[in-house]
Amino acid sequence: MIAQVYGILDPDEALAVIAAGADYIGICPPQYAGYDDTLTEVVSEETTSAILQATKGLCKRVLIALSDDPQVTYNMVERHHPDVIHISAPNFAATPEVVAHIRALDPAIKILQAIAVGSAKDIETARHYAGFVDMLILDSANPDDGMIGAAGVGHDRALDRAIVEAVDIPVIVAGGLGPDNVAQVIAETHPWGGGLADRHQQDLP
Repeated sequence: MIAQVYGILDPDEALAVIAAGADYIGICPPQYAGYDDTLTEVVSEETTSAILQATKGLCKRVLIALSDDPQVTYNMVERHHPDVIHISAPNFAATPEVVAHIRALDPAIKILQAIAVGSAKDIETARHYAGFVDMLILDSANPDDGMIGAAGVGHDRALDRAIVEAVDIPVIVAGGLGPDNVAQVIAETHPWGGGLADRHQQDLP
């Protein structure tokens, strides 16, 4: 199982979480549209580049796209060429056309689509995405603003398990994972990976 750690703020922190066992690291560059860039997990373009350079070949480097403007995601890919682009916007998601556009910019990139798990209909949503993206991440919706992820709350793990069993692509579970529950959630859902916030990097399984 892989461990993915989000909210990386600088190269030193990136190297520390890799040393602690992270296989994937998540970085949030400026979004410019449709998202509040004043939030603490957003880092500058220069810091994004520095983290990517410092960790090249040491892990899979994930950039998180949170804007509803698809051009923001395309610009992110074209400028930084991460290993993975994580699409987690409230009103913009991967489609076959979006995937084709991203891969025209970087044929080697992997596309990770987020799903805010909340009901059984998300199983069909996952099956739909599995037809054209490389990976899924099952996360929680933020109860305050509806954004996917960084909510600090969990969701129905039985739905996570059903999605893991329903698709044939890698699935990462996330949403409120920490040292008190990560082992239990992994045991219940049998995912390909687990996603943690950087504050829990010392507790990687």
